[in-house]
Amino acid sequence: MRLPVRIVGLYGDPMSDATIVMLGEPGEVTRVLPIFIGAAEAQSIALALAGVEMTRPGTHDLMLAALESLGTRVDSVTVTTLVDGAFVAEVVLEDHERFHVLDARPSDGIALAIRSGGLLLVENSVMDEASVTVGHRTDQPFDDAEIENIVAEFHDFLATTEPHDFTGGERADDEPSGHEGADEPGISDQKSEPHPEEDTND
Repeated sequence: MRLPVRIVGLYGDPMSDATIVMLGEPGEVTRVLPIFIGAAEAQSIALALAGVEMTRPGTHDLMLAALESLGTRVDSVTVTTLVDGAFVAEVVLEDHERFHVLDARPSDGIALAIRSGGLLLVENSVMDEASVTVGHRTDQPFDDAEIENIVAEFHDFLATTEPHDFTGGERADDEPSGHEGADEPGISDQKSEPHPEEDTND
């Protein structure tokens, strides 16, 4: 089962130069999935969230424009697993009722989903195992102390995770533990439903 999520916010890790994108369930935020991403991807996501149109297209704008020019749309983006401390995602594209599944980094998938209006999902098993429980008002941003606690709890989780707890892709060679990762780029075609039924329960 896959759970619809939304972007709760983009935050700088007070203990490092990394940026964290936090995903949470629709409605009241009771748990978040923190994903460490690169600066360029963070900027791309931030610009899309703010609705800023660049004079010249950025990488994700160009990617989406290329897809749309070919009559293809982004159906969904799913964070599917966690391997060796690295999150792995898949992007499902729909092309005249034919579905294509691509391996992706979560940050690239999220940047595309925001721009295209595609579904943003997380596998229930990933959310259940890797998310951090928070007590937080939805109308207030996280402060530095909260972010530090979230990061610390997430790293504690990573330290106790066994390799067999999650299966899937491998971290990219340049991605440190605790960050996002992906398999070597790949693609598969499907004629069936693009993704399992989402769990829409709060």
